[in-house]
Amino acid sequence: MRNAVIIGILFIFALSAQGQEKYWVFFDFDHAPGEISLSQRAMDRRARQGISIQINDHDIPQERINAIRDLGFLIAKRSRWLNAVSVYAQSDDLDKLKELDFILGWTPVGVIEARPIEVNPVSYRIEIDPNDYGDAW
Repeated sequence: MRNAVIIGILFIFALSAQGQEKYWVFFDFDHAPGEISLSQRAMDRRARQGISIQINDHDIPQERINAIRDLGFLIAKRSRWLNAVSVYAQSDDLDKLKELDFILGWTPVGVIEARPIEVNPVSYRIEIDPNDYGDAW
């Protein structure tokens, strides 16, 4: 029964994103940063090496995430390195993001398409001279 509920939730999630594209939504750095998302071990290592805390060591503030969700966007991923979130949206709905003063902009998430690699086997024979030890000077 529990598995059926989980499968049903995943199915509904998949249907809600159908017909939508993924976009990166970028934030400005003017607002207060979120909590530092480094382990104590990482912070100790940085202290030993003299590396200060950077802006991208902070989580994206939850208020920003909530504001985007309140506009009806489904958040797929967060990236503190990009200071952005990826959302599922239709291009017509993106104008809603202009209401938020901390949004710098957005761009479609890039997709890498795999191309088959053409391999042309080369037939050659390597002759090795047992007396050749390479350059010895």
